[in-house]
Amino acid sequence: ADTGCKIMVRGRGSMRDKQKEDQNRGKANWEHLDEELHVLIQCEDHENRALVKLERAKEEIMKLLKPAAEGEDDLKKKQLMELAIINGTYREPNLFQKKLQQLQFPNNRMPIGAPLILTPRMQQNLLAAQLQSGGGPTMFTTTGSPNQQTLTAL
Repeated sequence: ADTGCKIMVRGRGSMRDKQKEDQNRGKANWEHLDEELHVLIQCEDHENRALVKLERAKEEIMKLLKPAAEGEDDLKKKQLMELAIINGTYREPNLFQKKLQQLQFPNNRMPIGAPLILTPRMQQNLLAAQLQSGGGPTMFTTTGSPNQQTLTAL
């Protein structure tokens, strides 16, 4: 959509279903399965504009062919986030850390109910419910770096 071109991955290994690929190999309109893996870019426009669009599409594809450094792959992060949303497993990143930072307790200690093993995957309202219930006198202290904190019962 960004380039105005139709971009297709073609050739051996381009289909997700290997059995279907083997069944279609050699049939009409499936000749590309006998070729090496490649990308086909098509564009319908006036010649000059089509050439500009094709070049832009080529540049975008070349960006995708260079692996990004670990942790810097924004496309991968976006795709994983979209998949989590589709699967219903998406949780706002660092939500647990944000909740801990919002709480102001003396000596970095916070009262909560029964001892729990708290992980970033906890549902956001579990911590709030524990704090609002005013449970027993159990105190916890947080230690560690902002990325990886440990709660210890006192």
